[in-house]
Amino acid sequence: MAAAQKILLEIVTPAETVFRGQVALVTVPASEGEMGVMARHAPLITALDEGELKLYDEDNGVISKTHRISGGFVDISDNKCTVLAEKLL
Repeated sequence: MAAAQKILLEIVTPAETVFRGQVALVTVPASEGEMGVMARHAPLITALDEGELKLYDEDNGVISKTHRISGGFVDISDNKCTVLAEKLL
């Protein structure tokens, strides 16, 4: 089985950079519902609601890390996903 393609993920709050690294998939609590972001996702900026970010290292369905946020924005472009979170809960 081929290794999953990765996307660079940054999770940033006003106080600090919480996470920076390559992931196979991240799900975010978008204002229109939960959204998955993988490598080569189309460019997008959208608002985030309070909820959980789920980070996956590989395409095996196993969550490697979670972060709960109070809301914010996500910016996806050039194989990079930046989550600008108001704060971690």
